[in-house]
Amino acid sequence: TDVFGVGTGLLALTLGMRHAFDADHISAIDNTTRSLMAERKRPLSVGFFFALGHSTVVFALAIALGIGMRVVDGQVQHGGSTLHHVTTLFGTLVSGAFLYAIAGLNVVILISIARAFVAMRRGIYDEAERDPEGFWSREAKTLEWRRQYTKVLDWSDAPFARWFVGGKLNVTESCLDRHLAQHGDRVAYYF
Repeated sequence: TDVFGVGTGLLALTLGMRHAFDADHISAIDNTTRSLMAERKRPLSVGFFFALGHSTVVFALAIALGIGMRVVDGQVQHGGSTLHHVTTLFGTLVSGAFLYAIAGLNVVILISIARAFVAMRRGIYDEAERDPEGFWSREAKTLEWRRQYTKVLDWSDAPFARWFVGGKLNVTESCLDRHLAQHGDRVAYYF
């Protein structure tokens, strides 16, 4: 308590409690709950087990951080240590690599915007403007639907539009799982 007082502890507690309501946590619990309900299962403990798993990981990381700080304590206090030299070089390399990666992503985005602009000039998007329901119905057929939609577009409650009325899909299945049949043996991404 010499370095970190009660105020810092309370701040950490309140930030942790606020962290429980992050959108990624809520959506993970909601998505799992909806999936289980669609399978006619009772999702009574989804939130509990998510919280239990999450808190276990956070607790384990806190223990690992505490042990790690005790191991490197002497090297952190000595300015000319090997740790200082390695982390200085490593930090610079990671920061530089991150900036180059962001620059590469910006170039990719710029190219895709330029391609979309050229396609618009050629009239590819005219079909979507002439027959939006037909266009989006054809595009929606490329997705994996749990329940097929009955109507593409409903304006009965104008000014609010409802797209793909009666349809149900899972974004994860449509974006990732549908590629398993052809590319299931390949790595999806590296981290």
